[in-house]
Amino acid sequence: LLTRRVAAAGFSVGEFAALVAAESISFEDAIKIVKHRSESMQKASDCRDTGMITTLGLDLAQSQQVCNKVVSEILDNKGILQVANILFHKCCVLAGDIQGLNYVKDNYRQLGFKRVKQLPVSGAFHTTAMSEVHSCLKEILDDVVITMPKCDVGSNYR
Repeated sequence: LLTRRVAAAGFSVGEFAALVAAESISFEDAIKIVKHRSESMQKASDCRDTGMITTLGLDLAQSQQVCNKVVSEILDNKGILQVANILFHKCCVLAGDIQGLNYVKDNYRQLGFKRVKQLPVSGAFHTTAMSEVHSCLKEILDDVVITMPKCDVGSNYR
């Protein structure tokens, strides 16, 4: 099935599937990593009230400016609101504390967005709210055999 592949790519957790398709990690190791990752992310999510919204209308730099403004003026520099993903030009996912997300949702037109939509997730994934997950992943990755991929692998890490 995978003998003619020339590249593999995945988004977020899908990157592990891409590494399996490229024969860089085993399927069994990918399952262990994903299980450990999801448990660690859930634990981090349980520590604070966070979420994610998709936004339309501002580019990356403008979206980052909105996040910085909200963190400074609304969250009093004590919360998190960050660009978590860039889906396409002028379409970003913001993630962070619910108070900041609610402010963006309630004031999106004044902030320059054309549209916002709450995502049905339980955390601020792909932000500093997940920073403790890194050390948890390092532990499990230390026991994983990783080999050179047999095809190109695209990553969404920035």
